[in-house]
Order: sequence, then C-alpha cells, then structure tokens
Amino acid sequence: MTLPDPLNCTEALVVSTSRPLVLVVTVHWLCSFLFLLIVVVFVVKGSFSKFFSIIHPNFRILFKLATFFGVLHSLFIIALRTENLRRVLLYEDNCDFQWSPVHCLSLKLPIYYCVFSFTATHFCLFLERAYATLYTRTYHDDKRSVGFILMTLLFTMICAATVDLIATIGDSIVFRVNFKRRFFSSTYRFSNYSLSNSFQTRENKMTILLILPLSIIHSSFFLSYLGISIVMRSYILDKDPLVHVTVIEVMQTAVCTYLIVISLALSYLWKRTERQFTIVQDKGPGGELHFEQLRLQFERVVPFRR
Repeated sequence: MTLPDPLNCTEALVVSTSRPLVLVVTVHWLCSFLFLLIVVVFVVKGSFSKFFSIIHPNFRILFKLATFFGVLHSLFIIALRTENLRRVLLYEDNCDFQWSPVHCLSLKLPIYYCVFSFTATHFCLFLERAYATLYTRTYHDDKRSVGFILMTLLFTMICAATVDLIATIGDSIVFRVNFKRRFFSSTYRFSNYSLSNSFQTRENKMTILLILPLSIIHSSFFLSYLGISIVMRSYILDKDPLVHVTVIEVMQTAVCTYLIVISLALSYLWKRTERQFTIVQDKGPGGELHFEQLRLQFERVVPFRR
C-alpha cells in the first residue's frame, strides 16, 4: 500500500476548503434537492397522474424516462456534494481530503451520463411527436412499441449538440404543422371525420404546446453550457489549479439550474394547457376513460344539431 503524497494532500486541502468552491458545492446540493422536492410535489398533488391520463403511452414512456434521468442526476449530485461538505466540515488531516480515482468516478460518471441523456431524451421526444404528427390516423392504435424503440435508441446516441439543434428545429416544424391543420374549423367535413383521428390530432396539439417551449429552454441551456464550457476551459488552461477547479464546478451549476427551470416551466405550461383542454379523471377501467375522452372530442368537432 502506497502512502499519500504529502504535496497532493496539501493541494487537496487548499482546493477542498476554498470558500468559493464550498459555496458552489452548496449551491449544487440545494438546487438538486429543490428539483427532487418539486418532483415530489408533482407526485403528491397528482399533476403527473392528470398529465399521463391524456397523453399517448409512447410519449408517457419517454417522459417518465426523462424524469428518471433528472432524479438520478440530482441524487448523485447530492451524494457527491454531501461527501464534499462532509470532508470539509469533519476531516482534520490534510490527506483526508484526497479522493481515490475509483471513488470519484463512481459518483461523477453517472452524472455525466445523465447530462448526455437529457439531450438524447430530447431528440427521442421530437421523433415521437413527429411520428404522431405525420401518421395521425394510425398512430392512435400504436400502444407502446414506438416508445420502447425510442427508449432503446436513446441509449445509443452520440452527437449530442447536433442532435439538440435538430430536435429544436424539428419541434418548431411540428408545431407549425399541427396548428395549420385547423382541425376544429367549421369547414371540417363529417364524411372525412374519424373519432380516433380527431382524438390523436387533439392530443398532438396539446402535447406540442408543452414540448416546444421546453425544447427551446433545453437547447438554450445546453448550447450555452457547451459554448461557455469551451471558452472557459481554454481560458483557465494555464491558471492556478484552484481557479481551474472552481470555474469547472461553477459551470456544472448550469445543469442543476436547468433541471429546476425545466420542472417549473413544465408546471406553468401544464396549468396553462390544462385550462384549454377538458381532462377526464380516471374513475374506472382505462377503456371507459378512453371512450369518455373520445366522446368529448366528438361533441366538440361535430356538435349535435337539434
């Protein structure tokens, strides 16, 4: 067993107890805890249940996966930052501040994986909405196969920045296509009317009202993070190690803040969208809920004449 290098122990002490760095670590912990608290509030208030009751199962699978990655990221951030703060508050020996590579990577690799997964999930959500928009008449009959296929694809993606741009541009196009259809106009012909098609088209419109703003927020955060990260890493290349570590950790704050902004934006968008669409609470089997929703859409599109 090799003894710790005293020089590295001193550097570890200086870096770990730096006030700016401790402040950044504390902010990371608080932001991650706040995001988990928001998710718990959503679950307790039944917001997720209401939302899931009117969206397609494929979209539901991907949305749950996105929430899972957000929760996983926050849990690992809390674990990592709790360990950082514990060492600062409780350890006395300089060498106690050193981290073994395995210990450090076991906490940081899942965090970086989750950051990448945010963009991968973003792209899969765009693919699902694009498919639902292009194949409205048949998509309603597709239960979960597309969701599982896209979930598998999510874990194999590589080009994050390019994918992010494509998804945001694609969401904008899908948004325009949905609103150009005018499916509730008075010129809609009964001979071409399909109850299932009407329901799916309305679900497309409701979902894209939520997805497009979130897509823009995601791309703004992610691309800004990438750009600033490249510039700052070049700037601090020859700087003091303490400055180098502090700047990198400050940049990581953007990811924690991103999760809070996304969750709050989703809450606001959902409340705004909820007022525009009738939501039927699930009081019985799934088939009854589905039929009741279709009946409401039928009455809206083809009002009864007396």
